[in-house]
Amino acid sequence: MFLKAERIGNFVLLSKQIFFIDRLKVLLQKRFVEGKLKLNGKKFVYTDSSSFMAIYTEVFQKQIYNYQSNKSKPVIYDCGANIGLSVIYFKIKFPNAELHAFEPDPMIFNILKSNLAPYNFSDLILHENAVWKSNEELSFLAQGGSSGKISKEESTFKVKGIRLKEWLNQEIDFLKMDIEGVEFEVLKDCKDELKMVRNLFIEYHAFENEEQYLDEILSIVKVAGFKYFIQHETSSNSPFIKINKIGNMNLQLNLFCYR
Repeated sequence: MFLKAERIGNFVLLSKQIFFIDRLKVLLQKRFVEGKLKLNGKKFVYTDSSSFMAIYTEVFQKQIYNYQSNKSKPVIYDCGANIGLSVIYFKIKFPNAELHAFEPDPMIFNILKSNLAPYNFSDLILHENAVWKSNEELSFLAQGGSSGKISKEESTFKVKGIRLKEWLNQEIDFLKMDIEGVEFEVLKDCKDELKMVRNLFIEYHAFENEEQYLDEILSIVKVAGFKYFIQHETSSNSPFIKINKIGNMNLQLNLFCYR
């Protein structure tokens, strides 16, 4: 039994080739235990069942990164590539794209490389770096799934930060930022270069007992000439009484910025 095919324009994604039994196995598996399945008929490794299903649903079923381009070779930056689902999506949709994928966690990065190797994608450059506001060594808190992040208070190991501003020196067709809470710091640093970006996706995170920066992020993208659409990823029916949280994160939004 196959999942229903997902269509991008006139192209049907091969991601329908996840067998029902594999999907069930993922749903029943404990968190933060490595697992394997077949994606597009190729071996795919995931590190956390919950993270995998959440990302798979967003990327291939909801198709949150779906956009149109009239370019034969669009340039795409995937900041926070994790284990590669978004990279596979982009390269299936735009096979000739020049795609730069950034992932700082060394364990996740090795799985990213392994998951992408069978595809032999051309013009795909993988960077073992954390997207940041400067080129420096950073403290990184690994989570084992999709929520590893730069952290000043806690640290698992050191990673190499790369200044995104210096990479916005050409026209970027699509910039995806899923960088677990440091999106404001990075956007603030490269706000003058956002004119080089055609489409911008930001996963916004707010954490308990920390200042919220949504208004400032929206101001940055507005000044850069974007219009935006906001999609809520966390939900609380009575937020005056109780706000549902994921760990210490009490707000997650998808920001779709377009011209």
